[in-house]
Amino acid sequence: MALRTSLAIVVGVGPGTGAAVARKFAKEGLKVALLARNAGYLDTLKKEIEAEGGKAEAFPCDVTSAENVAQTFDSIKASTADSNWDVFVYSKQHPE
Repeated sequence: MALRTSLAIVVGVGPGTGAAVARKFAKEGLKVALLARNAGYLDTLKKEIEAEGGKAEAFPCDVTSAENVAQTFDSIKASTADSNWDVFVYSKQHPE
């Protein structure tokens, strides 16, 4: 079943669940907004998704900072103005 939404925002796209979810959405045809703290990792994941035919944008973000989250979502709004925000996944792992 192919999803028919246009944008999935995935917060916490580290090398585990978040990245797997982002890849799956991209394979299903969604544009994916990737959020995590590590800009280098985000760039690598973005390139991997695009190499597999998907569409992704990387947004470095520290979700422990309300100000940084607000700035990041302003950036997402600006760069995805023609997209519907249909899926939001919060996959951030919290330290114990």
